Amino acid sequence: MRKSAGFLFVVICFLMFACAARELEHEEVDTDMALDIYEEDISEEDLREYTRITEKAQNVAADIQNTMISEIENAGLEVERFHEIDRAQLQALDIEVSEEEMQRYSQASEKVEELREKNKRKQEEVIEDSGMTLERYEEISASLQYDEELYQKYMSIRDEGK
Repeated sequence: MRKSAGFLFVVICFLMFACAARELEHEEVDTDMALDIYEEDISEEDLREYTRITEKAQNVAADIQNTMISEIENAGLEVERFHEIDRAQLQALDIEVSEEEMQRYSQASEKVEELREKNKRKQEEVIEDSGMTLERYEEISASLQYDEELYQKYMSIRDEGK
């Protein structure tokens, strides 16, 4: 039985973020750099360009997420079960998984990881093709997390386009 597209989108987003979290486990956060980013001036034009780029990047991600769902299902797993096994793997939880399920999970996980890498490359291409540097895009993203007023401006610009 298929679940709603919204639910699957949330699950796939979690999978993408979980994979990204694996990468971040090994990276150090430079607090001074984060504060510098927050304090940097971001113009309305920067926000408008960031919004255009983000919309394009989200379209790319949605296509890849649909492919991830297909790969998981083609491996013979329900997306929810894949998510359950993946979460158990990430958090070292003990759950009951048959050998066959584990093989299916491994097959799907390998494909999901390849697609995650493809998504990362495509996202970077979208950003760089727009003329904005990846570093600047990340600076704006970080600033939006810490500056409520900037975030509200971004939301207003984003909503104008809908």
